[in-house]
Amino acid sequence: MPVLNIRNVFYTSFYTPIILSIFSVGTPITLSIFAAG
Repeated sequence: MPVLNIRNVFYTSFYTPIILSIFSVGTPITLSIFAAG
C-alpha cells in the first residue's frame, strides 16, 4: 500500500507540470480561436 502511495505521488508530481504547461499553452490558443470566431 505505501508503495502504491509513493508511486501515485511520483506520477502526480511528474505529470502535474506537464499538464499545467499544456493548459498554459492551450488556453491562450483556445481563447484566440474563440475570439477569432
